[in-house]
Amino acid sequence: MSTATTNFTTSNSAPAPSGRPEPTPVEVFRAIHLDFEGTATEEPSLLGIACEGEWHAVVLEPALRTLAGCGVLGQHVSAADLPKVLAAVRRRAETEDRRLFAWSTRELDAITAALEDPDEIAWWTEHLENAIPFARRWARRHGVELPRVRLPRGHRHTRNHLGRYLAAVGYDVPGGAGPGHTAARIRTLRDQLARRGDWSGLTATAKGKWTKLCAHNRSDCLGMAAVLGQVATDLEGEGR
Repeated sequence: MSTATTNFTTSNSAPAPSGRPEPTPVEVFRAIHLDFEGTATEEPSLLGIACEGEWHAVVLEPALRTLAGCGVLGQHVSAADLPKVLAAVRRRAETEDRRLFAWSTRELDAITAALEDPDEIAWWTEHLENAIPFARRWARRHGVELPRVRLPRGHRHTRNHLGRYLAAVGYDVPGGAGPGHTAARIRTLRDQLARRGDWSGLTATAKGKWTKLCAHNRSDCLGMAAVLGQVATDLEGEGR
């Protein structure tokens, strides 16, 4: 992974992928949905992957890798370098003919920063689709009201915040899994692991932050799939 510092605070309003049709319900169900977690200005710490209703995550940040396998959701979390994970995801997408979605362009920015091979970068640029344009067209066509979501103080509301679409389709976000706390949780875990060694030395509060970080990513991944599923179902019903 590149050691260059990249700003991953990309806008949630990127254009739709060129030439890609609106997804069908089957394509959404079979698709691979990706979501990174990290601070605003550093390389991502964790990558969540959802497909066919199943979720797992990969710890990318070396300082946090001992957390893989730990906690309530630990059985769904492994650790690896990002390029290795991306190679596995690409292989599955190609061999099983699955589309790839992320919410916004942040994921693509992080991926292209991590890769060096121009062919790999070109492949991801072509195949990783921003889900927002599809969701926006659906909301506009169907007159869907997008409720504002409560964010912690200091966090900026955006028009295309995933939480607004989750609320619009009635997706239930578990308590503690909402937005706005990721960076603080990651920093706490870094500090505790540096001082206390591993999972066994963490305080109960820090262990709870890890569980909530995983729950948040799981909710975002599966929630994005739920939003796109509703989008695809409604668009198919109107004959596109």
